Amino acid sequence: MFGFCYRGVDDHVLVFLYSCSWVRVNGTLYKEGFVVVRDVRRDLPLFGRIDKIICVDTQEIFFYLEALRSDGLDQHPNAYSVEPDFASGKVLVKQQHLVTHEPVQEPPFEGQPYVILRRSVQAWMD
Repeated sequence: MFGFCYRGVDDHVLVFLYSCSWVRVNGTLYKEGFVVVRDVRRDLPLFGRIDKIICVDTQEIFFYLEALRSDGLDQHPNAYSVEPDFASGKVLVKQQHLVTHEPVQEPPFEGQPYVILRRSVQAWMD
């Protein structure tokens, strides 16, 4: 558990942050190591591997993600080839701001260079 104190103009607010290895949001399970779609740019999904799950006492969930980049869809396995995105490094994303609320891949991810989507990118954009 982490503690964070925010001081406003006229008041003090104490917020507690909890780090957890898994969380269930509206029936969807997220665990450290799961891969999620954090954004879409130029019709390419931007992936992230959950490194840490941070729960705020106000019921907000954040994911500290290892950014993954993809050069596009590989037609043979019909999957996205991914590798760590060292330029982006780690990113913090609020759970409700994910492109899709379904994790796209569960561990084991280490050494596995492909992410298979359950739905097309266009389905999220409609």
